[in-house]
Amino acid sequence: MDNGPERLRIATEAARIGVWEWEIATNAMDYSPIARAIYGFPPTGPVTFEQVRDVTHPDDLPRTLGMAQRALDPLVRENSPYRYRIYRANDHQLRWILAYGEAEFAEADQTARRYLGTIQDITDQIIAEQALIESEARLRLAIEVSDMAVWEVNLETFEVTGSPQLNSLCGFPPDARPTFVDFQSRYAPGEFDRVQKIGAEAEARGENHIQTVIHQLWPDGTERWLLLRAQVA
Repeated sequence: MDNGPERLRIATEAARIGVWEWEIATNAMDYSPIARAIYGFPPTGPVTFEQVRDVTHPDDLPRTLGMAQRALDPLVRENSPYRYRIYRANDHQLRWILAYGEAEFAEADQTARRYLGTIQDITDQIIAEQALIESEARLRLAIEVSDMAVWEVNLETFEVTGSPQLNSLCGFPPDARPTFVDFQSRYAPGEFDRVQKIGAEAEARGENHIQTVIHQLWPDGTERWLLLRAQVA
């Protein structure tokens, strides 16, 4: 016996994905229990287009309506996933939704018969993304105001990637792209070997990070002392 529908039900419930369907001719909508819960609709009773429209954030409504119109257009047949906001019907909480919809068309005249798809509450994901963006912005600000630089060296290619402050701290022009050898040339005599020894000793102890003050001596005679923190990943 084919248990495909049952497997689909289990998968969508496990992933908390709601399934919806819109019959174009009758304007009837069918929402799965999870879809109803995501929108805050009652577990039973009809779901109408007006209900869906009313819970959609007014700033996002033109875009979601546009997506539906393009999906139902036989010349376009839009089916890209999209994000939008709702005010959940039962408690008016602001939630973020990831939706996917695809239309079915009649073979005879290519008119849209049904529009069906899925919805998923991704509010927690959006909050995490926003928190990460804010955290990265605070980190960039802290680096800028504290005269710090962030850098990374690929130990296979020795390609150096650094924040804008790195060139300034090491005496290179802002638009320069120094190589690992270029940065090494800024070390005072014996410093590079000393830092390598510190790294080897840390590795022998089972550690993957070092911290030390390095002495720089630039070609023009400028001397600098920088606090170096490094971690091998």
